Amino acid sequence: FFFFRSKMLRELVATVFRSSHGMGVSTPGRAKRGVWAGKTIVTGHKVSYSNRRQKRKFFPNTQPNILWSEMLQRWIRVSLTAHALRCVERVGGFDEYMLYSKPHEEDDTYFSKMIRKQLIGIWEKEHGKKFNRSKAIYEARLEQLELDRQLELKRWQDITDRTKWERGQDE
Repeated sequence: FFFFRSKMLRELVATVFRSSHGMGVSTPGRAKRGVWAGKTIVTGHKVSYSNRRQKRKFFPNTQPNILWSEMLQRWIRVSLTAHALRCVERVGGFDEYMLYSKPHEEDDTYFSKMIRKQLIGIWEKEHGKKFNRSKAIYEARLEQLELDRQLELKRWQDITDRTKWERGQDE
Protein backbone atom coordinates (compact mmCIF):
# COMPACT_ATOMS: atom_id res chain seq x y z
CA PHE A 1 0.00 0.00 0.00
CA PHE A 2 2.77 2.41 0.90
CA PHE A 3 4.61 1.62 -2.35
CA PHE A 4 1.59 2.54 -4.51
CA ARG A 5 1.13 5.80 -2.63
CA SER A 6 4.73 6.88 -3.17
CA LYS A 7 4.51 5.88 -6.85
CA MET A 8 1.35 7.99 -7.29
CA LEU A 9 3.07 10.89 -5.56
CA ARG A 10 6.11 10.58 -7.86
CA GLU A 11 3.86 10.56 -10.96
CA LEU A 12 2.02 13.63 -9.68
CA VAL A 13 5.28 15.47 -9.07
CA ALA A 14 6.53 14.42 -12.53
CA THR A 15 3.46 15.89 -14.25
CA VAL A 16 3.34 19.10 -12.22
CA PHE A 17 7.06 19.91 -11.91
CA ARG A 18 8.82 19.06 -15.15
CA SER A 19 12.48 19.51 -14.27
CA SER A 20 15.80 18.16 -15.42
CA HIS A 21 16.22 16.09 -12.24
CA GLY A 22 15.04 12.82 -13.79
CA MET A 23 11.34 13.52 -13.32
CA GLY A 24 10.38 15.08 -16.62
CA VAL A 25 11.39 17.00 -19.70
CA SER A 26 14.62 18.93 -19.43
CA THR A 27 14.62 22.60 -20.41
CA PRO A 28 17.60 24.91 -20.06
CA GLY A 29 17.15 27.68 -17.49
CA ARG A 30 17.43 30.47 -20.04
CA ALA A 31 14.86 28.81 -22.32
CA LYS A 32 12.23 29.17 -19.63
CA ARG A 33 12.56 32.94 -19.69
CA GLY A 34 13.04 33.79 -23.35
CA VAL A 35 11.98 33.55 -26.96
CA TRP A 36 14.51 31.64 -29.01
CA ALA A 37 12.55 31.29 -32.30
CA GLY A 38 13.49 27.68 -32.89
CA LYS A 39 17.16 28.13 -31.98
CA THR A 40 18.62 25.66 -29.48
CA ILE A 41 21.82 24.87 -27.65
CA VAL A 42 23.97 22.81 -30.01
CA THR A 43 26.88 20.58 -29.00
CA GLY A 44 30.07 20.22 -30.97
CA HIS A 45 33.83 20.22 -30.68
CA LYS A 46 36.50 22.81 -30.07
CA VAL A 47 39.24 21.75 -32.49
CA SER A 48 42.82 22.76 -31.73
CA TYR A 49 45.67 23.20 -34.21
CA SER A 50 46.78 19.64 -33.55
CA ASN A 51 43.23 18.48 -34.38
CA ARG A 52 42.46 17.42 -30.81
CA ARG A 53 38.77 17.70 -30.02
CA GLN A 54 37.19 18.91 -26.82
CA LYS A 55 33.44 18.91 -26.32
CA ARG A 56 31.74 22.30 -26.13
CA LYS A 57 28.32 23.90 -26.46
CA PHE A 58 27.20 26.56 -28.91
CA PHE A 59 24.65 28.88 -27.33
CA PRO A 60 22.17 31.02 -29.28
CA ASN A 61 22.89 34.74 -29.51
CA THR A 62 20.42 35.96 -26.87
CA GLN A 63 19.98 39.62 -25.99
CA PRO A 64 17.92 41.05 -23.14
CA ASN A 65 15.10 43.26 -24.49
CA ILE A 66 12.08 45.16 -23.24
CA LEU A 67 9.16 45.00 -25.70
CA TRP A 68 5.73 46.65 -25.60
CA SER A 69 2.69 44.40 -25.91
CA GLU A 70 -0.35 46.20 -27.34
CA MET A 71 -2.79 43.48 -26.32
CA LEU A 72 -1.49 43.06 -22.78
CA GLN A 73 -0.90 46.82 -22.40
CA ARG A 74 2.42 46.37 -20.62
CA TRP A 75 6.15 46.17 -21.17
CA ILE A 76 7.62 42.68 -21.29
CA ARG A 77 11.22 42.02 -20.29
CA VAL A 78 12.39 39.08 -22.37
CA SER A 79 15.55 37.43 -23.61
CA LEU A 80 15.39 37.19 -27.42
CA THR A 81 17.74 35.64 -29.93
CA ALA A 82 18.92 37.95 -32.71
CA HIS A 83 16.86 35.87 -35.16
CA ALA A 84 13.71 36.24 -33.03
CA LEU A 85 14.23 40.02 -32.79
CA ARG A 86 14.42 40.30 -36.60
CA CYS A 87 11.25 38.20 -36.89
CA VAL A 88 9.42 40.41 -34.38
CA GLU A 89 10.38 43.55 -36.32
CA ARG A 90 9.42 41.96 -39.65
CA VAL A 91 5.88 40.93 -38.64
CA GLY A 92 5.13 44.22 -36.91
CA GLY A 93 5.39 43.65 -33.19
CA PHE A 94 5.67 41.21 -30.32
CA ASP A 95 1.95 40.36 -30.23
CA GLU A 96 1.79 39.55 -33.94
CA TYR A 97 4.91 37.42 -33.69
CA MET A 98 3.60 35.43 -30.75
CA LEU A 99 0.15 34.93 -32.30
CA TYR A 100 0.99 34.22 -35.93
CA SER A 101 4.38 32.51 -35.89
CA LYS A 102 4.43 28.74 -36.14
CA PRO A 103 3.70 27.19 -32.74
CA HIS A 104 6.59 24.70 -32.95
CA GLU A 105 9.01 27.63 -32.91
CA GLU A 106 7.84 28.69 -29.45
CA ASP A 107 7.24 25.27 -27.91
CA ASP A 108 10.77 25.15 -26.54
CA THR A 109 10.12 27.81 -23.89
CA TYR A 110 7.70 27.98 -20.99
CA PHE A 111 7.63 31.79 -21.22
CA SER A 112 6.47 31.70 -24.86
CA LYS A 113 3.69 29.24 -24.13
CA MET A 114 2.43 31.34 -21.23
CA ILE A 115 2.42 34.64 -23.18
CA ARG A 116 0.89 32.99 -26.27
CA LYS A 117 -1.94 31.53 -24.17
CA GLN A 118 -2.68 34.97 -22.68
CA LEU A 119 -2.65 36.65 -26.12
CA ILE A 120 -4.94 34.01 -27.64
CA GLY A 121 -7.38 34.49 -24.75
CA ILE A 122 -7.47 38.26 -25.34
CA TRP A 123 -7.81 37.78 -29.14
CA GLU A 124 -10.75 35.38 -28.67
CA LYS A 125 -12.46 37.86 -26.30
CA GLU A 126 -12.05 40.73 -28.80
CA HIS A 127 -13.19 38.79 -31.86
CA GLY A 128 -15.81 36.54 -30.23
CA LYS A 129 -14.55 33.38 -31.95
CA LYS A 130 -11.95 30.69 -31.48
CA PHE A 131 -8.41 31.59 -32.62
CA ASN A 132 -7.29 29.74 -35.74
CA ARG A 133 -3.78 30.75 -36.76
CA SER A 134 -3.91 29.60 -40.37
CA LYS A 135 -7.37 31.10 -40.98
CA ALA A 136 -6.33 34.45 -39.48
CA ILE A 137 -3.21 34.56 -41.69
CA TYR A 138 -5.33 33.66 -44.75
CA GLU A 139 -7.83 36.45 -44.00
CA ALA A 140 -5.04 39.00 -43.50
CA ARG A 141 -3.48 38.02 -46.85
CA LEU A 142 -6.85 38.27 -48.61
CA GLU A 143 -7.33 41.73 -47.14
CA GLN A 144 -3.86 42.75 -48.35
CA LEU A 145 -4.57 41.33 -51.82
CA GLU A 146 -7.82 43.31 -52.00
CA LEU A 147 -5.95 46.49 -51.09
CA ASP A 148 -3.35 45.68 -53.75
CA ARG A 149 -6.09 45.08 -56.35
CA GLN A 150 -7.79 48.39 -55.52
CA LEU A 151 -4.48 50.23 -55.79
CA GLU A 152 -3.70 48.51 -59.10
CA LEU A 153 -7.12 49.42 -60.54
CA LYS A 154 -6.66 53.05 -59.44
CA ARG A 155 -3.20 53.19 -61.04
CA TRP A 156 -4.53 51.66 -64.25
CA GLN A 157 -7.39 54.18 -64.30
CA ASP A 158 -4.90 57.04 -63.89
CA ILE A 159 -2.76 55.71 -66.75
CA THR A 160 -5.75 55.31 -69.06
CA ASP A 161 -7.01 58.81 -68.18
CA ARG A 162 -3.62 60.35 -69.00
CA THR A 163 -3.21 58.52 -72.29
CA LYS A 164 -6.77 58.97 -73.57
CA TRP A 165 -6.90 60.14 -77.17
CA GLU A 166 -9.20 63.08 -77.74
CA ARG A 167 -10.57 64.29 -81.07
CA GLY A 168 -8.76 67.25 -82.45
CA GLN A 169 -5.44 66.46 -80.79
CA ASP A 170 -2.40 66.28 -83.01
CA GLU A 171 -0.73 62.95 -83.18
